[in-house]
Amino acid sequence: MNATQDSDECACGMPRWLLATALAYKGVHGPLAVAVCILGSVANCLNLVVLRELRAAPVNRILSWLAMVDVVVMLLYLPFAYEVYIDPERQWRSYLPGWAVFLLLHMQLAQVLHTASVLLTLLLATWRCLTLAQLTPGRGAGRRTADSDTALTVALIGCLALAVVLCVPSFLCFTLTQRSSDEWPHTRHLITLSELAQRDGGALYHFHFWFNGCVLKLLPCLLLSALSLCLVRALLKAHQHSQKLLTTPENFPMIQIRLSGEENSSRGKRISQRTDRTTRMLVAVTLLFLATELPQAVLGVLSGMKGPCFFQTCYQVLGEMLDLLALFNGAVNFLLYCAMSRQFRATFCHLFLPWFEPPEAVPPPGTTAVQAPVPSEVNSTVV
Repeated sequence: MNATQDSDECACGMPRWLLATALAYKGVHGPLAVAVCILGSVANCLNLVVLRELRAAPVNRILSWLAMVDVVVMLLYLPFAYEVYIDPERQWRSYLPGWAVFLLLHMQLAQVLHTASVLLTLLLATWRCLTLAQLTPGRGAGRRTADSDTALTVALIGCLALAVVLCVPSFLCFTLTQRSSDEWPHTRHLITLSELAQRDGGALYHFHFWFNGCVLKLLPCLLLSALSLCLVRALLKAHQHSQKLLTTPENFPMIQIRLSGEENSSRGKRISQRTDRTTRMLVAVTLLFLATELPQAVLGVLSGMKGPCFFQTCYQVLGEMLDLLALFNGAVNFLLYCAMSRQFRATFCHLFLPWFEPPEAVPPPGTTAVQAPVPSEVNSTVV
């Protein structure tokens, strides 16, 4: 039984079927990654244009920063994917010092941008939770103020600054090295561990894996899951409060028109559908984020536990698949917004598909359109 189990696993415990799948995928990763980068860059540029047309609500600003980070990530990965996986003369790249510099900068900058994307996602969930918490009964209308705009600006810049600080261990671990051999026609320029990372038995190198897996990957997954649960609860409370307002005419002393029972039912149904769309969008974003980050978190922690052997034989083998997951996570947001945000769809059609723009909603004959306060629409976010 033990012999059979050993034959089904590679040196560091990866099942052979997964190893075969990763090696087979590596052959198509280049063209697929290039296609995702091109389509994702276009999609995120569309996100920026549409979000700019909408009101400058805090959520829209955070989504805009996320789109900008994703665009830079994909534009940075595009030449890397072509040169490493597609270019027929890629085997000669290691002899060019400029290429080695590009690889090192690409590796470090991609880490910073990915960390910034994670922090911005956490900021998005946190800000939305705080906004909905302010809309509970007896806590005011939750309107935007100059102070909140300033706080958001500081938070956005702080996410980028914190991303750089959190990536300092990675900066210290790797460096460029020149190596020569009789088997090579020229001196090769390679990315290797720095002297600092090799001291004390590679203590900094191992700390880098633990820090990357636990702090930069696993912890954000746990925090975002908790924030999403809190957000869903806040949305449900806001929905219940809206239903109570709509079914109690005494809550509108300034409105002299008494809404009919049919209109109340229709308005309550629309609010319920809007709340459901918001909840589905948050769940989709959370699941997509977890599907992208959790495998990297687990592999990062295992790399810290098992050392360089696991990193070289497992983590690096799965690197292309993990890269595609991260690229897909940044490219699919446009589809999520279009599928789950009516306001985003309407603005997109108005800007790019005016002939397909849906007609404005017209109140049924004999009724008066009275706009009741809807907590989930404060500041006109895209959701």
